[in-house]
Amino acid sequence: MRASKRETRTEVTVVIIERGAKWPSNVDELRRNAPESVVLAQSPDESPDDFAARVQSRLARLESSDRVVRSAVLAAGPATGTEMVAARRRMAHALRWLRVDDEIGSESWARVPLAFTGGGASACAAGSGAPA
Repeated sequence: MRASKRETRTEVTVVIIERGAKWPSNVDELRRNAPESVVLAQSPDESPDDFAARVQSRLARLESSDRVVRSAVLAAGPATGTEMVAARRRMAHALRWLRVDDEIGSESWARVPLAFTGGGASACAAGSGAPA
């Protein structure tokens, strides 16, 4: 008997860390449900726009692979400028509307549990549908 698509997909936790952010304290707890992690960290010379584009590209590749995102953390750095806030919103939006497998194995659009941490998180949470 062939395994269903749902049974062959690996569950992952996505951790997005902006430049200057601290490692999120809740990652270990999130990894209990999805032990494989994908960590995306903003490099020192990477603009907020380029970082958001890289995050969106990586999430698109994850979505088309054999992995399914079960939870995510966006660790905000101290920057709160217009460009950084716009980039945060793009990343949060991409995370919140990933295609996931439902309980019976068919694909649907659903919200991925998303936590915001860090100094600049409140500057983005209002526009993302996530709590500040």
